[in-house]
Amino acid sequence: LVGPAGLPSPMVESYHAAIKAAMASPEAKTAIAGQGLTVLDKGPDAAPAFFQAELAKHQKLVKLSGATLD
Repeated sequence: LVGPAGLPSPMVESYHAAIKAAMASPEAKTAIAGQGLTVLDKGPDAAPAFFQAELAKHQKLVKLSGATLD
């Protein structure tokens, strides 16, 4: 889940707690595992670094592939 920049910390923490609780339910675990997915819960503070690392990784792959917008 991604929100706008500047979202108040209490709201971020509230959403994080609710999502974490929902994802811990047996039904959610079964549904997620059944799709071959893995839940990454590193918390809201880790999100910026995660997205920057993903961006760098994918930029490198696109550059190596020679793909263009045209």
